[in-house]
Amino acid sequence: AISAVGVYSMHATTFDLWMMGGFGLVAYLLRKGGVPMAPLILGFVLGDMMEQSLRRALSITNGELGILWQSPSSLGLWVGVGVGAMLVVPPLYRLCTAAGRAARRFKKPRTVHATRVFAAATLAFAPRTAPITALPTPLPTTLPTTPRVWR
Repeated sequence: AISAVGVYSMHATTFDLWMMGGFGLVAYLLRKGGVPMAPLILGFVLGDMMEQSLRRALSITNGELGILWQSPSSLGLWVGVGVGAMLVVPPLYRLCTAAGRAARRFKKPRTVHATRVFAAATLAFAPRTAPITALPTPLPTTLPTTPRVWR
């Protein structure tokens, strides 16, 4: 509510309120989708400087695009971008296609939780009189009170 008051007080238009709500919805969807915010902030900050530099370079060369790949340093950067794209695009394609989703569905999880390992070890070394369905006691949450001497 405070954000809406601040946005409305700047220009007194409802368009600004709708735009604030739209950007808020986009930010919520990005956060729920697990998109990191640091690259987005870098893109907003550095994008304007990159656009100004591109305009300056094109105005110096009278609009000739060949300046973007004629020097050896820019050619090396373009090769790096191409190699990076070849390393990133195939995993993203597999992630977004049906074959990739089917392969992930049948893959076993890689992580083993410590509580499951502790439960399996406790049940394996439990006396035979204990029922198999008995759950182990939880791990202690406090540290021992006696100090340890490290040698």
